[in-house]
Amino acid sequence: MLSEVPFIKDMATQMMSKFQKYWREIHGLMCVAVVLDPRYKFMLLEYYFPVIYGDEQYVTEIAKVRELCCELLEEYGSKFPHLRERRVQEENVSTSSSTRRLDALSNFDRFVRASYRVENMKSELDLYLEENLIPRTEESFDICNYWKVTGLKYPLLSMIAKDVFAVPVSTVASESTFSTGGRHVSSHRSRLHPSTLEALVCTQNWLKTDKKATVNDEDNDVDPTMEPYVVDLDD
Repeated sequence: MLSEVPFIKDMATQMMSKFQKYWREIHGLMCVAVVLDPRYKFMLLEYYFPVIYGDEQYVTEIAKVRELCCELLEEYGSKFPHLRERRVQEENVSTSSSTRRLDALSNFDRFVRASYRVENMKSELDLYLEENLIPRTEESFDICNYWKVTGLKYPLLSMIAKDVFAVPVSTVASESTFSTGGRHVSSHRSRLHPSTLEALVCTQNWLKTDKKATVNDEDNDVDPTMEPYVVDLDD
């Protein structure tokens, strides 16, 4: 953007504008995918969000991601209630077995289990985030296999991870910002000879910079027997 060449400066300005458009508004599912990666979780967001959003706004953006994760967990819990209840029952197994021998407290144990509500207990997300990060190494890490195994411990998060990581990655080529090919070759104008297309692009560049270029036959290996041709820019 600091280049003295107008074409380079305009190209860089357009690229920066596109980058800010796409990266200032990060889609929530991208952040959820990061949180569901046991190598990063919220730590990666806490590292990069201050750079992207600034020291004041990044806390709000992280809170939005956490809220989205909780909403997804609640939605999947209502969609798969048997998975939510399974974790509650598994957590109460150890308590019931340890007090089974105390007949006087068996009724109390049933009363406690019946009084527990899922929303008053730690969610799968809280328990998952409390675990330490898996060390990030150069060895390949199969995240799908991780959630396949961990699904026994976090069934709802495993279902969310399966859906989130199934979303195909999309890309936007930065070349589309400064490519001039689309202005010369289109669906209605696609049979230009390569030399004609090159002449169009070069002539446009020369006209924009107000410079006259002299083509040297020796430097450009042009056959002197060839007849010169005129390029009509309005054609």
